Amino acid sequence: MSVTRSRAREVAFQALYQLDLNPHAVSGDVERFVAARLHGGPLVPFATGIVRGVEASKGEIDPFLDARAEHWRVARMAATDRAILRVAA
Repeated sequence: MSVTRSRAREVAFQALYQLDLNPHAVSGDVERFVAARLHGGPLVPFATGIVRGVEASKGEIDPFLDARAEHWRVARMAATDRAILRVAA
């Protein structure tokens, strides 16, 4: 099965969604989830890089999104919306 970068971004989104709902998940869980979903393919580092980048920059991303979301805060958004916007940012 060929894994595309689009699929890797989708898996990164899924991992970020899970982390949003379970912020106490251990780092190894994320890597195992991504590797399993991408069948251990060459895009595992790409997807985990997205997840780690978003997690490391969340302190900058969330205020950026808060400032641009009219009459809304990131904390009030649905977890799926937050994950998509964070990946996009």
